[in-house]
Amino acid sequence: MNMKNFNVKAILNGWLFTVIGSTAFAITAHSLNLIIISLIFSFLLTLLAGYLTSSLTKVSEIKNALAMGFLAELAGFFLLLVVRPNSPPLWYHIVSLVFIIPSALCGSYLYLTLEKSDGHK
Repeated sequence: MNMKNFNVKAILNGWLFTVIGSTAFAITAHSLNLIIISLIFSFLLTLLAGYLTSSLTKVSEIKNALAMGFLAELAGFFLLLVVRPNSPPLWYHIVSLVFIIPSALCGSYLYLTLEKSDGHK
């Protein structure tokens, strides 16, 4: 694997964006309505983080967004193990973990689509 195609700064910026935002929403979700809203915001934040990662890297955008999504997935597993007793129900975590990487990739595809439509590439 060629490490020149990975932009660590872009990956970490995207990762911090999604982890901090998603964790803040998850911690405050105590009712079913708030849990569902938290999931939606988490997906949107991860999508925006994939977009951010791709926009900062300008090379191998999808690979960098995938790396960011993978790191966010690891953070999600860690949070599940650490804060599980005081967190939303288990199904919330399962749904969240299933959609982290696809959301990050959707953000990257969105970035690439908008860039191509603007004629920058």
